[in-house]
Amino acid sequence: MDAREVPQPAGDGTAPGDASSSDAATAEALFAQLSGFSGDALKLVDWIQKGGNFASLAGFSDDDLDIFYAAAYQLYEAGRHEEALPVFGFLAGMDSLDTRYHLGVGSCLQCAGRYKEAAGSFVLLKILEPDQPEHLLHLAECLLGTGDADAAAGILDSLLEECKGPEHAELKSRGEAMLKLLREPAPAQTTD
Repeated sequence: MDAREVPQPAGDGTAPGDASSSDAATAEALFAQLSGFSGDALKLVDWIQKGGNFASLAGFSDDDLDIFYAAAYQLYEAGRHEEALPVFGFLAGMDSLDTRYHLGVGSCLQCAGRYKEAAGSFVLLKILEPDQPEHLLHLAECLLGTGDADAAAGILDSLLEECKGPEHAELKSRGEAMLKLLREPAPAQTTD
């Protein structure tokens, strides 16, 4: 198989989960597709870098993923973060280069108070989108949630360095305010 070709799902053309396809047949079809890459992991990496994703191997179209994304986003907006999280996680697994899915995972984890896990999502987002400073703000918030104020301050310093243009004025202002609060000495407590 040419590494530039996106493999098409094998089988009868039904999507995984359809009543007419069995789980075993779906798993067998996925294995057959993946075995085309056996012995040459670099072909698989190259294929993914050129836009190939596990969703296409599993028979999901971009429209299918958009439907899942819309459902996850609605759950998130409704404050149902724990329910949205597995859907965003599924999407991130199906297309690991679509940053919307990782942002959904990180945001759900952050809202659920799972700051350490959320921080990992925001680090990944920063790797995938190095020119997007807003990921640093979310990372700093997560570090604060874990109690690591020093690390959060360092990340906020990096954020301020990246926020140079007027398009980042609001983000820069938020970062400055957070950093000011972190660096201000705590008011002395008085005893009565």
